[in-house]
Amino acid sequence: AQAQAQAPPAPPLASAVAPRAVGFFHDTLDHFPAAVYVLDDSGRLLTVNEEAQRLSTLLAGEPLAHLEGRWLAELDEAWLPDSMKARYQQALQGQSLSFEYKEQKLGAHFYLSVAPVYDGPAIEKVFFTLQDVTARQAAESLAQR
Repeated sequence: AQAQAQAPPAPPLASAVAPRAVGFFHDTLDHFPAAVYVLDDSGRLLTVNEEAQRLSTLLAGEPLAHLEGRWLAELDEAWLPDSMKARYQQALQGQSLSFEYKEQKLGAHFYLSVAPVYDGPAIEKVFFTLQDVTARQAAESLAQR
């Protein structure tokens, strides 16, 4: 009797879904209006979105994308404000933070949010969003006059 060729087993669902999920995540980040920075639990910059790249170009004169994979401690103030570096440590302790600050070089006001991302009980990543609120700040100042 001749053996029939069997079809290869179907890949596990996770392997079929994971690339699409990662692509969806990056597409979503790139369309998010705030600058987004994602770091791992060891202080390595995993990804940034298009708005973060645009902002870094304004701050340092070149895009941030080539710094993905670099360590937070290596990043110059021109790329990533020191206030973000300090908040990273707080997020590793489980704190979520949000506050406004003025970026001196651009004279712009930003709303910074920092949140830990958990994998079970352990913190796996730290998620930063940086939203330019300069127009809102100016409108509030005008309204107070």
